Amino acid sequence: MLPDIDVRLANTLKALTEVVLPAIPADAPLAREQAQLAVAHLGVVARQWKDALAFELESLDAACRLARDLAGQLADTARAVALEGAVARADDIDRRRYDAVSAAHRELVALIAAAIAEDRVASPLAAGIADRVLAYAERQALRERAWFAACGLDPDRDSLPSLDTLAG
Repeated sequence: MLPDIDVRLANTLKALTEVVLPAIPADAPLAREQAQLAVAHLGVVARQWKDALAFELESLDAACRLARDLAGQLADTARAVALEGAVARADDIDRRRYDAVSAAHRELVALIAAAIAEDRVASPLAAGIADRVLAYAERQALRERAWFAACGLDPDRDSLPSLDTLAG
């Protein structure tokens, strides 16, 4: 019987903390720091991996909604067509595969950023576009802060809402 992901991560963390870290000489501070950083990252991954697909799906869905809104308001029809194409590709991906969802999300966000930048260069950003972008960015930033709160770097991490309350 193969161990599940939780067991494998726990065993890797135990090996690193109980065997590898103690074996790194004190006069190798960079090696110790990097090993401790790896342990910290693996600890976060161990806590988050089960929710990663759901988080990425929610991010993709939000980006698709924004892209649809933007495509209808952009003056540049080529950019609008590119956004609509990316949304169509996102609609066709296997939503069970994290890598497919993540790749579609990255593509869409890059196209959104390019469309916004180009539209802003051509003329001032239309109020409707600006409002939609700001609403999307505010919500996504809060979701990302809640997601990365497990890293312990956000000074307000204890006051952030849970991801469950931010879904949908």
